[in-house]
Amino acid sequence: MSIMNHELKNYELEGAINLIKIQTKGISLLEINKIDELYLLGYKIAKKEIKNILKK
Repeated sequence: MSIMNHELKNYELEGAINLIKIQTKGISLLEINKIDELYLLGYKIAKKEIKNILKK
């Protein structure tokens, strides 16, 4: 399963223009019950990084 996750991650990153790395504190790709937590974490970090992204 970890090989599949690794390949999926590489595929999704290929061709990305802007990339924000988010530390997910050990939450795996298939932990659907944590989706709201991940969404809020991503929103908070993107909001913090938006000025840097717009400068590019």
